[in-house]
Amino acid sequence: MRVGDVMTRRVRTLREDDTASLATALLRFWTFRHLPVLDPESRVIGMLTPTDLLKVARREGKHRDPSVSEVMRPAVTIRESDDLDAAVEVMRDRGIHALPVVNADDRLVGIVTDVDLLLGFTGQRPELRLLERTPVEAIMTRTPVTVQAETSLGDAARALREGGFRHLPVIDHARRLVGMLSERDVRTALGVDIDQFSKATLDALTRPVFEAMTPDPISIRKGTPLADALEILTVERVGALPVVDDMDEVVGILSYIDLLAWLRDNFGRRVRARAS
Repeated sequence: MRVGDVMTRRVRTLREDDTASLATALLRFWTFRHLPVLDPESRVIGMLTPTDLLKVARREGKHRDPSVSEVMRPAVTIRESDDLDAAVEVMRDRGIHALPVVNADDRLVGIVTDVDLLLGFTGQRPELRLLERTPVEAIMTRTPVTVQAETSLGDAARALREGGFRHLPVIDHARRLVGMLSERDVRTALGVDIDQFSKATLDALTRPVFEAMTPDPISIRKGTPLADALEILTVERVGALPVVDDMDEVVGILSYIDLLAWLRDNFGRRVRARAS
C-alpha cells in the first residue's frame, strides 16, 4: 500500500509571509494540528504546529506578530508513491506525527498522519474513514433560519418555538456570522421557558439579540470533514456549529443531533448486523 492510498488530500496550508496570528486562528478554527507552509510554486518549505506557535507566543507575547517563516520548522516530506513502511521510518526517525506528501514535481498533494498509517496497516475503523471523507454539507441544515443582532428577543423566541430549533445563527446585513443564540440564552434572558415567552416582561422581550447571544462563535467552513466537526462538538461542548462559506456567510448549521442521527444511520445497521 502506498502513501497516496491513505493520505488526506484536502490540506489547509500557509504561505511563508503569513503571520503567526493567522496560523493560530487557522489551527483553532479548523482544529488541524499540522499546517504545511508553501512557497509561491506550491512547494513545501516548512511545517507549523501548535507547539511552534506556543513557543513564539511565550517569547514574543503581544509585542510582535512574526511571520510564519520565522516560526516554522523545516519541512520533512514524503512522496505519494512511497510505501507506508517508508513513512513510518521517517516519522520514527524524526519524532514527528505528520508528513506533507508531494508528487514527482515536489508540489503538495496531501498530508499523511500517524493515524492514517495505523488505519492503513490495520484496515480497522472504517467509520473514521467515512467521517474524514464526508463533508459537513452532506448532513447540515441548509439555509437555516437566522436572526440579526438587532432583532428583538421576543421575535427570536418566536422563531425558536415555531421552528422547533435550539440554536439560531446571528448575522449582519451581509449574512456574515456575528453570533450564536441558543434556546438557553433566550430562556435566561427572558426568565421564562420558550413555550411561554409571551409571558416575559415587555422590557425583556424588546431587548436586542446581541445582548444575549454568544459573540464570535465557533464555526466551521463548508467542506470541513465530519470528523473535524465531531471533534469540535465534543471538545468545545457546543450543541451546534454554524457553517460558513469562504465569504463568512452562513450557509448551514450542523447540530450534534444531526451528527448522531447520521452515525446511527450509517453505523447502527453495521453494529446490529454484527450482533445478529
